[in-house]
Amino acid sequence: MFTAESRKKHLPSRKKIFGLLVLALCATMYFSAFNLYAAETLLDTDYLYLNTEIPSTSEFILTETAAIITLGTPYPIGYTFTYTGDQTVYLTMTSTNGLGSQMRLKHLEVDTYIPYSMTFDYDGAGPAGQSPVVNAAQAPFGGYDNGYDLQGTFEILTPAAEVYLAGDYQDTITFTFTGL
Repeated sequence: MFTAESRKKHLPSRKKIFGLLVLALCATMYFSAFNLYAAETLLDTDYLYLNTEIPSTSEFILTETAAIITLGTPYPIGYTFTYTGDQTVYLTMTSTNGLGSQMRLKHLEVDTYIPYSMTFDYDGAGPAGQSPVVNAAQAPFGGYDNGYDLQGTFEILTPAAEVYLAGDYQDTITFTFTGL
């Protein structure tokens, strides 16, 4: 049992214990707050994504860009086509005055037309390898071997035995290249 004197002896140690408990509680709260603060100051993770593209290169050169055609006489035009890339290339030839699959020359003053046909050497094998061209239809180049290095011709042919209105006729052919 405790006497009055023994209580006084133990009283300071109770104060010390209570003080230590309060100090421990404050320290715990401080460190908890510090840890929350530290978590908020961490930097976000960022990522850097690297991509690259190696562009394909191509060059299409016509030996001439304006032709005067004689009715009934085939008119050959040479071309070179070089392409570095990893795709088969398709060519679409479109007649500005074409109607459906037909290519046509248009009279410069009135709505009169002369139909014509074309053949194109898609593989650079020469005139014997020419294929018929359909207006606005895609056709693949032949001879792909990690690209193309072709020298070929195409030919334009108008009918000979027809009678047409006198005057000048013209058409523009658009060459469109697509890699698929």
